[in-house]
This record gives sequence, C-alpha cells and structure tokens, in this order.
Amino acid sequence: KGAARAGVLAAAVTMSFFALEIGMHKVLGDTTPSEASRTIVHAVLVVALVVIFTTVVMFQLLNPARPPSRWRQRMALHLRNGLYANAAFDRLVGSLRTQSTTTAGESR
Repeated sequence: KGAARAGVLAAAVTMSFFALEIGMHKVLGDTTPSEASRTIVHAVLVVALVVIFTTVVMFQLLNPARPPSRWRQRMALHLRNGLYANAAFDRLVGSLRTQSTTTAGESR
C-alpha cells in the first residue's frame, strides 16, 4: 500500500512539474528554446532526472515505514545533503577564481 501511494505521489509531482513547464512555455512563448532544437542528450537528461527524482521521493516516503537499517540511515544522510553536489559545484567555481598574489604576512 505504501509503495503504491509513494508511486502515485511521485507521479503526481512529476506531472505537476511538466504541466507547469508547459504552462510557462506558453506564457514565455519564443523566449525559450523550441522542442525542435532539443537533442537526444536533452531527452536522456530529462529521463535520468525523472528517474532520480522518483527514486529519491520513493526512498523518502518509504524509509520511515521500514525497520531501521544502517544502510538506509547512511543513504538518508547522503540524500539529505544532496549527494554533495553543492560541494563539487563549489570546488568547480572555486577553481575558476584567480589566486591572490599577496602572502599571509603582507597587507593589501
């Protein structure tokens, strides 16, 4: 019963997202790229995003109803931290900064 409910809720959220995307496309008109300009890479990314989102939602909805498990506790911790994608992004952005030419003892 819980898995079916989680699946329905995940599908509802996903469909709401796409409904809002279509609505905003209608509102914004030609300011967004047309579907013809999308490639197979875009389709693969969309499918991957939907699968990941559904998996995370299912995990979050079903986890509290299941008996405690060390693996699930660890996964919950990593998922709550966004799989540390922000750390990788911060590292990427930080690598784009130029290094300061002053040393610690010098004043600016």
